[in-house]
Amino acid sequence: MYNVKLPTSSLYKVDSMLCDIIENAKYEKQRLLDEGRLEGKLEKSIEIAKSLLFEGIPLGIIEKCTNLSKEQIQNIKLD
Repeated sequence: MYNVKLPTSSLYKVDSMLCDIIENAKYEKQRLLDEGRLEGKLEKSIEIAKSLLFEGIPLGIIEKCTNLSKEQIQNIKLD
């Protein structure tokens, strides 16, 4: 292993860069988790809407129960 001595100012810059990389990685991880949760909630709402449509529940009630728009529900109906 090499033993390289860097000036203190360079060490601070490297430390700062590493901290930025770690913070960016934490932010990105949280963003992806949040995005995945939203996708999961949407998929669940679509599943519920399909079941309610199958049971003949009116669109207005399905909108309230799932927070999906009328257009989203109508698109599900077409599938």
